[in-house]
Amino acid sequence: MELVRSLGADEVVDYKEEEFESVLRDCDVVLGTLRGDAIEKSINILKPGAAIVSLIGPLDAAFARANLARMLPVISLASWFSTVPTSSRAR
Repeated sequence: MELVRSLGADEVVDYKEEEFESVLRDCDVVLGTLRGDAIEKSINILKPGAAIVSLIGPLDAAFARANLARMLPVISLASWFSTVPTSSRAR
C-alpha cells in the first residue's frame, strides 16, 4: 500500500480489508476491470459528470438504461478495441 501511495494515489483501498464503495467518493473515473456487481457499486462513488470505462465489455443494457443519467459517459474499451482494425492497433 505504501508503494501505491508513493506513486501519488490520493486514496488506497485494500480490497481484502474494506469495501471500496465505503471509502471512495467523488471520483472522476472508474475503470471497470471486474465482472459482477463492482460496476453497480461504482455508480455511487462517481461525482456528477464522471465516467465509467469498462475494460471487460459493454454494460448490461437494462442496468445501463436504469442508471444512464448517473453515469454519462460510459466507455467500453473492450468493445471499442475489438472493432478497431488490426492494422490500426499499436504494436
